[in-house]
Amino acid sequence: MSFGKTLKRIRLKHKDSLRGLAKKIDLHFTFIDKVEKGTAPISKNFIENVVAVYPEEREILKKEYLKEAIKIVSNSEVLNLPVYGKASAGRGYLNMDSPDYYMPILRGNFSKRSFFVEITGNSMEPTLEDGEFALVDPENTTYSKNKIYVVTYNDEGYIKRLEMKDKLKVITLKSDNPDYDDIDIPEEMQEYFQINGRVVEVISKKKLL
Repeated sequence: MSFGKTLKRIRLKHKDSLRGLAKKIDLHFTFIDKVEKGTAPISKNFIENVVAVYPEEREILKKEYLKEAIKIVSNSEVLNLPVYGKASAGRGYLNMDSPDYYMPILRGNFSKRSFFVEITGNSMEPTLEDGEFALVDPENTTYSKNKIYVVTYNDEGYIKRLEMKDKLKVITLKSDNPDYDDIDIPEEMQEYFQINGRVVEVISKKKLL
């Protein structure tokens, strides 16, 4: 049984309408309908919200989610991409050795090697918000002024706009939130700096509504 069919069975078992469940997890009912029909991607946050509503169904919900998350999706328009740790709109870890889990996404104008990172912190607000997922293309690392990249510096992961000052030979990590200072990386420290990829899309609850 698919995750969508399992969710529908559990929802009906607990006598919840689509609108009723949607209200409980703060999403639009049409998105839940699409999940049940298998036409919308399932995020970790969505699973956690549903489990909070039906805690006694935790095991079956998690089991069906994991089955769908790790399989090779037969629909050629859908990719299962890895989620690697967290990149900070502030500071955070970015474990690129092994994925935490997988998330499906419709195929788009990005490489098959693309991956997700979860955004933590508020230094890139209002552009990027805490808890959203950035889709990062590792084959898109060519510098373009003020585009947003996921980078590693001194073993910490960041999501920032980049500015490379050729004359000063300085790389600057810039935040959108004016409450945060820029991070300047001088030439002698740039051996500890790496561009992991450019952010090409952001997945959030707001965009699902």
